[in-house]
Amino acid sequence: MLSAIESSLIIAGSILAALLLLRISRRFWLPKTRHQHNDVIGWQISFLSTTYAVIIAFMLSDVWTNYQNAETNTEVEANSLLNIFRVAEGLPEPQRVQVPQLAMRYAETMIQEEWPAMTHGTFSKNGFRNTSDLWKAIMSTRAQTGSEQASFEHALSDLTNMTEHRRIRHLQSRSKLPGIFWLVLIVGGVMTVAYTCLFDIEATRMHVVQVVGVTFVISLVLVTIADIDGPYGGAVRIQPTAFEMALQTMMRSAQ
Repeated sequence: MLSAIESSLIIAGSILAALLLLRISRRFWLPKTRHQHNDVIGWQISFLSTTYAVIIAFMLSDVWTNYQNAETNTEVEANSLLNIFRVAEGLPEPQRVQVPQLAMRYAETMIQEEWPAMTHGTFSKNGFRNTSDLWKAIMSTRAQTGSEQASFEHALSDLTNMTEHRRIRHLQSRSKLPGIFWLVLIVGGVMTVAYTCLFDIEATRMHVVQVVGVTFVISLVLVTIADIDGPYGGAVRIQPTAFEMALQTMMRSAQ
């Protein structure tokens, strides 16, 4: 996961490095000498760029799918919490008062502590404590009537669902692309840009535009993959909007 400034610096640094490579190649390997190798370099660029495009498209699609799954998982977790708050109305005392308060406290902890902590790769200790308190409160319920028993079963089911999706969220926040994948992406990008520099184009300005364009697109896609690969940190990240909406709903109901 990268910040907007880090992403911009990486793109700018990649373009400068590509221009330096172009300058070196044109100085030590004269265009008139390279021209006779254009046919060989041309099909190699075509093969390399096609293969790399398929790889990079697959990687981008994969991290975007994971990002969407993480977003959906957060929505389900928040919705399960809201359901716990609602079914608590049918619980006996003292759980009828205690459980809604704990549910609101959990939402507040997610917004104020857990999400800021996840941007740094950690989690809120109060989040674990709030989850434990919810389990203790609901499991201590002693239903006396059929409606109270039904409310207890619904609350227990929703709490189980919320806890499961909380654990999935923690797993998704730690999950990253393996290092070997990044090696393939970076080496493939460097080789594609290098072959573009070696290709002979008589017009220097046109060659510069071509190299800058290719480098910009490749580096932009790579920093996008790096940013989306961490769905809860970086410039593009999942916000605690689901918990904010759930908390607003609970506060309105409490009033």
